[in-house]
Amino acid sequence: MNIALLDDNIDYHQFLSNIIHDVLKSEDLTYTIDCFSDTKRFMNKCEQYDVVFLDVELGEENGIDIAKKITQSDIIFVSSHKNYVFHAFHVSPFSYILKQDEKQARSEIKRYVAYYKHMHQSITIQNQDILLSHISYFSQYEHDRITHIHSKEIIEKGKTLKEIHALLPKYFIQINRSEIINMYHVENVKRDVVLMDDGTQLYASRRREKILMKAFIEMLENKL
Repeated sequence: MNIALLDDNIDYHQFLSNIIHDVLKSEDLTYTIDCFSDTKRFMNKCEQYDVVFLDVELGEENGIDIAKKITQSDIIFVSSHKNYVFHAFHVSPFSYILKQDEKQARSEIKRYVAYYKHMHQSITIQNQDILLSHISYFSQYEHDRITHIHSKEIIEKGKTLKEIHALLPKYFIQINRSEIINMYHVENVKRDVVLMDDGTQLYASRRREKILMKAFIEMLENKL
């Protein structure tokens, strides 16, 4: 994971870097942290970063305007002031951290790490490494297991749905005997009806409705 900090307060570089190191030391991730106080120097390298911790106020510059130029990285805004929150969300950042709130910073960094792992974890299907984040759901039809990736389907024989479920992280939920869904591709849940983000409707068995709803709420609260 490549991380950048863009802030004109050098002391805050050290403060936030220490928190990031502390959170990531127990994670199985290789990472780098680069600190910038000069916007021009950062912009020359910005495309190489997975996430940028960006100060909303950079001297006379506006961090929100800078964020609009960053197209390849996730953005986590940092600020000393709550009143910038709503303005900052116009550029769809991942999160917003108040500089004086160390507990919040740790929480948001942990949440980003979970998101990063979700986006980069893969599984081998028909000798292809496929990102789990691209998989909407798995289904079983007779002896075929089908992997649904957006509008594409990969059909194969081999591992059963039960065997594949054992290899998946907890945000993949089995909703009936023949389907396992990626909760991050769920648009909505109404009792036993699951609406996926591609418009597909799936149906949960009665005994799995509570499990499904609990997972959906946890996803909305970013706890999965």
